[in-house]
Order: sequence, then C-alpha cells, then structure tokens
Amino acid sequence: AAPTASSTAAGHLAAFRYATDTDGAAFWRCATRDGSTTNTTTTTAAIATGTEYVLRIELSAARVEFFIDDLLVAEHTTQLPG
Repeated sequence: AAPTASSTAAGHLAAFRYATDTDGAAFWRCATRDGSTTNTTTTTAAIATGTEYVLRIELSAARVEFFIDDLLVAEHTTQLPG
C-alpha cells in the first residue's frame, strides 16, 4: 500500500511525517516500519509554514538516520524496513 497521506501506513517504510489527525504539535516526526510495527520519533525540529526544508533519510542494515537541513534529528535501530 502507498504510504502517501496516511499516518498509519502499512508495509515497510522510512519516512518523515506530520499528520494533523495524530500529531498534536508542529514538529517533524520520523517513522520506520518493519512490516508490522511502527517506530515514531518526535524531533525538536519545528515545522514553519512557508519554509523550505531539505529532508534526507539514510538507510543501512543496522540503522536509519533522519536529517533536516543536514542536521541529524533522529536515528532508529529498531522496526527497520526490510
């Protein structure tokens, strides 16, 4: 299933998320999913209307790293996508 426009996407994924239906504060979320369980981290990077961001995700066999404007904002070592 496509994860677009879903705060509870199925399948395997590594993604940045902000969903007004589930995320109360305006901060970026970093999510990974191993096919059954989702790991979500709320970052300290605020979302500002009208601001452009460079979002980058780096995946390896042991971790997923999330960068916003070249700053590491989260790292996941569990619930990694296959």
